[in-house]
Amino acid sequence: MAAQLNLAAIYYNGQGVEQDYAEAVKWYRAAADKGNISGQTMLAFAYINGRGVAQNYAEAAKYYRMAAERGDQASQNNFGSLYYRDQSVAQDYAQSAK
Repeated sequence: MAAQLNLAAIYYNGQGVEQDYAEAVKWYRAAADKGNISGQTMLAFAYINGRGVAQNYAEAAKYYRMAAERGDQASQNNFGSLYYRDQSVAQDYAQSAK
């Protein structure tokens, strides 16, 4: 998984290769599908910003939730923010605070 994340970062940042968000997403997804928290977080970030994929808050929430449930604090914060801002999940201040 580390190699997948490294390759994704290389494409995402255009380090030594032409920047290619779609290719980065492909490798982040490969890591995310194996349960890697960083892959899940970066894939959610790609969906939030529409980089390499169409912007899709529901998909972002799905991947943030995966990482959040495994204890990733940044993902917990970002997932809660989706509830607070009413993006892809019904606005719910109590759930956001959780």
